[in-house]
Amino acid sequence: MSLVFTKGDLVYTDYKWTAYPTDDPRITGKPDSTYLNRGEGYEIVYFIDRYMRANNWSNKNTGQKIEKFLKTSKSGKQSHTDWRKELSNNFSL
Repeated sequence: MSLVFTKGDLVYTDYKWTAYPTDDPRITGKPDSTYLNRGEGYEIVYFIDRYMRANNWSNKNTGQKIEKFLKTSKSGKQSHTDWRKELSNNFSL
């Protein structure tokens, strides 16, 4: 399965790229209650790709708008679930 949103689609360049063990929730596909680290590139790409798939979106510009929303939001530390709710309530294409 190919990604809808990839590392090459990111606009911001100030991410860290830390590899995670294969049993990490961010890798296993069960990150809902896991804190979303907005400074970690792999997490951002994964989160945006997953959110776009859930909404049947495939335009990379949409992913870039989500990225900007995540990077510029003043919200504090939140889980993946919290960020999905935040996007659902406040993000528009």
